[in-house]
This record gives sequence, structure tokens and C-alpha cells, in this order.
Amino acid sequence: MHATSDRSPWWVRAAALGFAIVALATASTVTAQQQQQRPPGTQQQQPQRPAAPAAPAAPAAPSAPPTAPVIAIVDFPAVVRESNAAKAATTQLEKIRQTYETEVQKIEKAVMDADQELSRQRPTLTPEQFAQKRREFEQKFQDAQRAVQERQRKLEQAYGQAWAQIESRLIKIIEEMIKARGINMVLGKTAVVIAETRFDMSKEVLNRLNVELPTVTVQVPK
Repeated sequence: MHATSDRSPWWVRAAALGFAIVALATASTVTAQQQQQRPPGTQQQQPQRPAAPAAPAAPAAPSAPPTAPVIAIVDFPAVVRESNAAKAATTQLEKIRQTYETEVQKIEKAVMDADQELSRQRPTLTPEQFAQKRREFEQKFQDAQRAVQERQRKLEQAYGQAWAQIESRLIKIIEEMIKARGINMVLGKTAVVIAETRFDMSKEVLNRLNVELPTVTVQVPK
């Protein structure tokens, strides 16, 4: 809170200072006698003019009053989750996930079949032959692991890109709304304990998001 400036007038009148005048004898003879009694070479001292009073300091400029907060509340997770774009992205991502899951199951089955075949051939193999086939199996197993991890990475990257599009448009909509309404503070709903419903503009933000970004296309990295 800013301190309140003193608005009382600072007008200070310069007081007229009287100069003390030494009373001299009006008779010329008295004046002459006083001059004769003064030692030779001395001069009559003139009265000192008093210093002028210092000018009063200029009053400080009053500080600007604090800006009153204009608050809005937005439930960011709910807006994103309930948006048409997020629902479209979720549907696309689920289809991609199912495709990847089918591919991963095939890879896992191939590895299991190779392991069983190696176990079946072991009695007929020399130790050197078994060791060679075991190394080949382990290489296949590692390749399968890398393939599964790569599919998981692509799925997560596609998810992140889709949600980034939604969140970017969401922030732009909120910026336009707060500028038009003179709002200077936006709070996430999870950070608010109690507030009047008139401060919550989540529904309006969601409606605009559905109009401006009805869907997104999920791009799977190659």
C-alpha cells in the first residue's frame, strides 16, 4: 500500500525583517565628538544585513494510487480436457496406440518363439553352436526392446504436440479476453479456495476454444 501524500498547503510567507538602526545623535556637534573619541584609523562598523530565509522545499509529487485488481478464474485442465480438439486428439492417439500395441505383441511373440526354438535345439547343438545361437537370440531381444521404446517415444511425442496446439490457442484466447475486459490477474481454479462464480470464465473460454480450434491432427513422427 502506498503512503498517502500530505496535501496541506506549503505556502510560507517570507517575514519582513526589520533592520536595527543605531540611534545617532541628531546634533552635528554630538556626532563630531563621537568621531573624535574613536581611535584614529578605525572606521564606523555598518550593521550586518541578516541572511534571507531559505526558500521552502517544493512539495513531493503525490504517488499514483494502486491499481485495483480485476480478477478472472480459469479451470485450465478442465477446459483442455473437455474441448472438442482434445477429444479428437484422444481418439486419434488411441488408434495409434492400438496399432503400436499390435506391433509390439508381434515382436514379443517372435522373441518368445525364438527362445523356445533355441531351447528345443539345445540338445542337438554343440556348446559353440548353442553359444552362437544364444548371442543371436539376445541380439533379437535387444532389437525388440528398442523397437518397443521407439514406438512409445513416438506416441508420447505425438501426444505432446497435439496438446501443445490446444494449450497455445487457449492462452491466446485468454490473452484476448483479458485485454478486452481490462483484467489484470488470471488465477487457475485449483489455486482458489472460495470465489464468486461471476469471476469464473472457464465456460466462455471453452466455447471460444471449440469455435476457433474444433479439432487437431495428430502427427506421428517418422
